[in-house]
Amino acid sequence: MHRYSDEETRQRLTTLEHRVSSATVALRTVDGKVLVLKATYKDYWSFPGGIIDTRETPRAAAVRECLEEVNIQLSEDELEFVMVVDRVSEYAHTYQFVFQATVAAEVLEGAKIDKREIEMFDVVMVDMIVAGERHYSQTALAWARGERGYREQVFGAGTRE
Repeated sequence: MHRYSDEETRQRLTTLEHRVSSATVALRTVDGKVLVLKATYKDYWSFPGGIIDTRETPRAAAVRECLEEVNIQLSEDELEFVMVVDRVSEYAHTYQFVFQATVAAEVLEGAKIDKREIEMFDVVMVDMIVAGERHYSQTALAWARGERGYREQVFGAGTRE
């Protein structure tokens, strides 16, 4: 059996496709409300989240993104992993790690958005997402429907996300 040297392993890894990952958090209350936001560069509502930085864990990225986008400080221990979404489009193949955290209603109502990136936010009942009163991300809709675990999404080809 051939044992690969460190150099052979590094060379092999450089030939593999590199995929970007992101992390998002459904910030919810015990009475069924959740924070949603409308980013300036998206035509749909979603949860706080974004790209995972180099050498950053999905949990750490989720905590950082909540602080950056809505000024809500969470700890990694508060996050419950609920889903990973394998997302494919003509442009990229990405993974989105989805967490949820239960917070007090005052925390959501006191959110302060980063206006450079976020147009507005709202606190809505989870069933309003399912009802489709606004255009929500596929991930937000899947989360609101109670989907958990592994999920696949295809972007483009008729979808609006």
